[in-house]
Amino acid sequence: MKSLIINLPGMKPYFPPLGPASLVAYLKQQGVPNVSQRDLSIEFFQKISGADVLKKILDEYVHPEVSRLEVKGDISEIEEIIYAHALQLEFNIKHVMPHVDTLHSEIKSENTFKNFNELNSWSVNFTCLHYILSVIPEFIAMTYVSDPGDDEAKLIGGTNFLGRKDDCPQLEFMFREDSLRVLDESFLYEAFDDVLSEVCKDRNLQLIGLSFIYPEQGAYLPVLARWIKRKRPDIHISVGGAFISLIEDLISFNAFLFKDVDSYIPYEGELPFLKLIKSFESKARNLNIVPSLIYREGDGVRRNQFSDSMSLNDLPVPDYSDISVDDYYTPKPLIPIQTSRGCYWQKCAFCVHWHSNEKYRRRDTENVFRDMLSLNDSCGVEHFYLVDDSIHPNTMEEIANFNYMNFKWGGSARVELSLTNDSFVKCIRKGGCQSLFVGFESSNDRILKKMKKGVTREMQQLFVDCLFKNGINVFPLFFIGFPGERNAEAMETVDFAIRNRGKMTPSVVLETFVMCRRSPVCRSSSGISLNYDIENQCKLINNYSYSVSSGMGSKYSLRLRNKIHDKYLKAVSSVPEVMYLF
Repeated sequence: MKSLIINLPGMKPYFPPLGPASLVAYLKQQGVPNVSQRDLSIEFFQKISGADVLKKILDEYVHPEVSRLEVKGDISEIEEIIYAHALQLEFNIKHVMPHVDTLHSEIKSENTFKNFNELNSWSVNFTCLHYILSVIPEFIAMTYVSDPGDDEAKLIGGTNFLGRKDDCPQLEFMFREDSLRVLDESFLYEAFDDVLSEVCKDRNLQLIGLSFIYPEQGAYLPVLARWIKRKRPDIHISVGGAFISLIEDLISFNAFLFKDVDSYIPYEGELPFLKLIKSFESKARNLNIVPSLIYREGDGVRRNQFSDSMSLNDLPVPDYSDISVDDYYTPKPLIPIQTSRGCYWQKCAFCVHWHSNEKYRRRDTENVFRDMLSLNDSCGVEHFYLVDDSIHPNTMEEIANFNYMNFKWGGSARVELSLTNDSFVKCIRKGGCQSLFVGFESSNDRILKKMKKGVTREMQQLFVDCLFKNGINVFPLFFIGFPGERNAEAMETVDFAIRNRGKMTPSVVLETFVMCRRSPVCRSSSGISLNYDIENQCKLINNYSYSVSSGMGSKYSLRLRNKIHDKYLKAVSSVPEVMYLF
């Protein structure tokens, strides 16, 4: 029996995903020999970034749709949205076409990244890269489904359905039979034929795991699951990953999720997937023994008891042997590793990351450095992206002290007192720390307290000054519109971001607050009214619209954010954060 782990398309093509590599390594460690992995994100990106494929999409799908709607003239509201997506896709492809032949070589050249502050060839390259990443989501969004007499025609793909911004409603509509019929025989099915047909011909392949990490990957899940079931209805498809963990309590209430998917594994997947393989190796195929598994049983859905959290020191080095690290779009190969699971702070009022790893655990730093040494030996990498929710300062110092190989590394961090200490920051800089990606969120003391960030504006400034002085890049993330925030308080955050642009990376990220389901602030009743009804509580809506009794509402904060962005930040370079690791 063989098993295959597939990373769904939709991720940015800068480095391979860690989840499948960790899972494959664990399964092999446990004596499962016939398991492999595919990263369809990079494979799809490479496929659609060829001039011939882009031209085919333009000529066979986009132009006919634009012409149809233009000839029709009097179009409906849904057709206006479709038309807008078609025009955007047409623009994106036309913009990319003149550069696509040199994109692959130039975007991976070290010369492209020598000076981020100068507008040179990298700006064109990255614009093209982002336009290519948008091709398939725009292509899906250009397709629509409307049942006769259905007043609520729905757009499939993307995250915007007639103005409603949710994380994954596209799943609900893309799993519909009529939706899948629209995409049947389309470019997407042809693409899956090209990259996976040979794999599915192997009759020993019995189990496929799909890794679903980000909402952007959701548009691909129903299409790929349907494609696999058409080729091999006997293959068991199980879906796991961080995003499945966020919606695990809703899966049982949404029967459409089981049309072409057999099971779901929320939270940590190593032990459950191992047990799933063992169940298939036995004649009984008893799914009751698989911890954390959510699956169809008779006319209902069964949820098995969740598995206990693993010790990270029991996990082997991630296995990237099925992946070519040179395929990714960075000047040198970059590999993700993990020093911890969960968040050591676990107090931020807006956050839901802790749902993916409820119990915080660290991997011994000696083992982390052994991971680096092993991956340097097997993959030739010297740059590492630590994909922790937040790297503990103790881990930073320990890695720096272990790092006699002078590997370069970075990852997400909190503003901490230790990182305002000059000797501490000198130590981690000397030990290879290149960049820290920091969620400042706000720079107003009252709002920071409401968010339970545990920091002050003064600490933030000391943090920025200290890291800048010692040559560590700070990639900042801010948002405005936290419930109860006033205009003047939001402008303090904007003022902090603008005044410190010279001390932080040019890529300042300023967004608006999103009310995530299951976040502490969402569960609070203080001055917040959530705009949903009982019927929608079990639908796949991860972000709620809301209104506030005082302060800025979501619509006002969005207008303010756009105004600020256009006035102060639009001209700022938009280099992906991982590029600051080089």
